[in-house]
Amino acid sequence: MVGEYPLGTSAGRNGRRSTEGRRLSSARPPPLSPTLEATSTPFAPGEFYPPLTNNIGPDRSMPQYFPLSQWLQAPWIRGITSQLPNISIPSMSMPMPVHYVFKPKKVQLTDGNLVLDTPVPTSYLTAVDYQTGNEFEKMRYMAVTCDADMVPEGRYKLRAQNMKRSIELAICLTVNEESPQAFCLTLHSLIKNIKKLCLPTSKSSFHKNPVWAEDDSWQKVVICIVADGRRNLNPTILKVLAAMGCWQEGVAKNQVNGKAVQAHVFEYSTQVSVDSKLRLKGRTIKNSNKHRYPPIQIIFCLKERHTKKLNSHRWFFNAICPLLKPRITLLTTVGAKIGSGSLFHLWSAFDRNPHTAGACGEIRVAKGLFWWKVLNPLIAAQIFEYKIASVLEKPFESIFGYISVMPGALVAYRYEALLPEPISGKGPLTAYFEPDYLVFSDDHQEVGEVLQYSYFAEDQILPFLVTTRRNASYTMQYVRSAWAETEVPAGIGSFLGMKRKWQNRRFFGLIYAVSNVRAIWRSGHNLLRKLWLTLEIIYLGCDTAFWFLALGNYYLVFYYMAQTLAHTSRLTIGETAFTITRYVYMGLIVVVTMISMGNRPRG
Repeated sequence: MVGEYPLGTSAGRNGRRSTEGRRLSSARPPPLSPTLEATSTPFAPGEFYPPLTNNIGPDRSMPQYFPLSQWLQAPWIRGITSQLPNISIPSMSMPMPVHYVFKPKKVQLTDGNLVLDTPVPTSYLTAVDYQTGNEFEKMRYMAVTCDADMVPEGRYKLRAQNMKRSIELAICLTVNEESPQAFCLTLHSLIKNIKKLCLPTSKSSFHKNPVWAEDDSWQKVVICIVADGRRNLNPTILKVLAAMGCWQEGVAKNQVNGKAVQAHVFEYSTQVSVDSKLRLKGRTIKNSNKHRYPPIQIIFCLKERHTKKLNSHRWFFNAICPLLKPRITLLTTVGAKIGSGSLFHLWSAFDRNPHTAGACGEIRVAKGLFWWKVLNPLIAAQIFEYKIASVLEKPFESIFGYISVMPGALVAYRYEALLPEPISGKGPLTAYFEPDYLVFSDDHQEVGEVLQYSYFAEDQILPFLVTTRRNASYTMQYVRSAWAETEVPAGIGSFLGMKRKWQNRRFFGLIYAVSNVRAIWRSGHNLLRKLWLTLEIIYLGCDTAFWFLALGNYYLVFYYMAQTLAHTSRLTIGETAFTITRYVYMGLIVVVTMISMGNRPRG
């Protein structure tokens, strides 16, 4: 099948601009594509001029091209310019402008889809270990012109799928508008984990697992980078991916056969990495075993539109995972530093227990060099809060088999547990992506207020749906040995905004769990596990009610403790000081309540 796409600047092995399809024309070219500037060449202002027709000669129909200065010498132009003293006529030696027009080029499509294999630079290829093979010599580009849910039916195929590789672990890294340093911090930590997991020379005694003992075990891991919107992505991140061989400028196209491209998919097996200081790491810099990385299969999915993080997860779960068919899926975000060995510990939790459908690790706070960030009271308070969650809450909920809040920075799911049921065609992912399907559609007004906010608590809803899956006995597990380090807000405005978002998600997520507690008894758990899960939901409901009334609880504790101290004190002013303090406390509560109504935290 032959299709058409606009021909732009194609970056090949030498990086020279292709001049194929250029010709002189008297017509003004169409405007630049609003969807992908990299595919078109911008022209300088004043480069296009209407031609003059020379009526002298045998063929008067042939248009002749003259310099701008000669065109301005026309009598009717001279009559206008003579009355405008500020306009100067260019000299007669001005060169004739060159006018380029890009013609659509017809290429052979692969199963009706545009798939291009472009060679990587020779300087990069001669410096790495693996130099032969299509996945090392060429980068693969695929233009997706349909929605994420239609990709499995659109005969799209990934490189790992064509090679019939069994994917054990698929990692989703979502990118929005973060800095290149934060992006490289997360990606480099993932690559170091894969090196420790797959490279035979770096395996310790507890990594001797038959799955990862083979030399080509790197073929079982895939990193999928999903960028949320081409215009929102930092250009430096594209340069970082270009240095790793995972992206090339001018290869992507904005339409195929008249259909707009929804996502651009780049595939390459890189052997280098870039750290948080934007330094290249690998054999190309230092020829030592310390910086040697195994090939890392990277899929870079660049979405055309900015549709938030939940839509990025939909591209990963509904578009890429059905093609790869991984056993375990792991979700993380830019800015989180994955701890050493965390990938293996999370994977091992699924390997040991076949009933484990979800697992999460500990989230730590970046304290800085010599713990200097702890001097900030806000950061110190958040360190205490994170430790309470990782020491008390998560292990306690893991005993019951259901974790109410799974941290988005380090969470893994068994892909089989997320698939839809064969009879009903619905599964946990259907409700997980409900905001994309319903809330952002035209009929979102029909959704209730509580239900609408519950859909945005996707981190809390997905674990509950997996645990209560019909005719299944899946559980959640907390893995203490797996951890990720993340930055926390240091300002009061960003801190309040983050807390408000988290508390809203937690509150409405627990409301969703309490209101659907009967789903536990429709699952495939045994009677004892159902009783345990019901007891946990009741406890979480009471804890939510206590947390909802926390402001009043704090005042009651203050009232009775201060009143007791005032009565037992031998000072005569104790009662007066208690009364004044109590009214000041009440006044502050009223002031905070009035300020919070109709204002944003950053304001």
